[in-house]
Amino acid sequence: MRKPDNKGLWGAGVVTMKRLWRAGLAATLTLAGAGSLAAQSASVLAQPKEPTLQTTTSAAPTPTAQPSAIKPIRVDSTLTPAELRTELDASELRLRQAIRDSQATGWLEKLWPALLGLIGVLVGGGINIWLHSKQRVATEKANRASSAFEAQAQIIEYRFRQAHEFYYPLLLSLQRSSGVRRQICDHLHAKSPARFRFLREADGQEHLFICDPAKDETIRFRLIEAMHELAKEHPETLPMVNEIVAIGKQMSTLIHDKGGLVLSSNPALTASLGRYLAHFSILREVVCKAEDPSSLEGISYNVLYPNELDGQLQSDIVFLQKSIGAWSVFSAELWRQAMPDIPMPALTPQAPVTASSPGAHATTG
Repeated sequence: MRKPDNKGLWGAGVVTMKRLWRAGLAATLTLAGAGSLAAQSASVLAQPKEPTLQTTTSAAPTPTAQPSAIKPIRVDSTLTPAELRTELDASELRLRQAIRDSQATGWLEKLWPALLGLIGVLVGGGINIWLHSKQRVATEKANRASSAFEAQAQIIEYRFRQAHEFYYPLLLSLQRSSGVRRQICDHLHAKSPARFRFLREADGQEHLFICDPAKDETIRFRLIEAMHELAKEHPETLPMVNEIVAIGKQMSTLIHDKGGLVLSSNPALTASLGRYLAHFSILREVVCKAEDPSSLEGISYNVLYPNELDGQLQSDIVFLQKSIGAWSVFSAELWRQAMPDIPMPALTPQAPVTASSPGAHATTG
């Protein structure tokens, strides 16, 4: 049986190593051991042979210097293969722990910038979402305020149309007609005070009455019924009567064209306007026959002038003024909320119409 060789055992240990660094370490240790044995053999052969016996063989030879390119680990050459394997296992454990420590530190260093970037993205996204939400809420609020303002502006515009296209023109025409009629009454009273007298009635206003001394009674002066007397005995008043008819034609056209602007909450005014149109139609026909006074003798009618028309118009005008003022204040508040940096144009309601003096709004019939 062949004697086991130490170099063979070392070679077998090196082959069993699974990792390259262990194979290199084992190879380095093998070269170091082989070099020391060769140097020891060379020194023994160079000495002269003496009969004196060597006293000890356990002293370890002095290792020779290694080449400068390789710096092997100093290992006791007297270690047995088992002891050498134990040392290699311990070195492997220390190396594995160092690798794990270096890997952990490396992953942390690599992940830290990514984590910072992720945190930055999340914070930036959150701020962006908050700003977008705030802007969206502000935009929706401004849009609602703008829509409400546009609606209120349309309401105010319609109220202005009602007041300035229908109520004010109609009221001014009535006041003009009433003023002309007052001139006729004053003229008749000054010309024939015994026949035409002013008497105060329950409404607190003075009205013209026709007095008949033979019958000892007074009759309320109505233009249609008095046309026969005016045309026969007071023809100088006919131009003023024609002026009243001309004003009535303008009022009739206004009612026909703009009657839809009457407040829907006041049906009584609509009824009064209808009565006025009927009354004016009769007055216009009677005035056309004034050139022949005999054709007007004994004329009578039952469609009286609506005395309440003036008050109804003034009442609605006051309501429109208050409504326009309230809507203007509300629209100004909406404008301030929607556009606080832009001043709103002034919306000043029209001045209220002052009531005329007593007797100014007398009947035209």
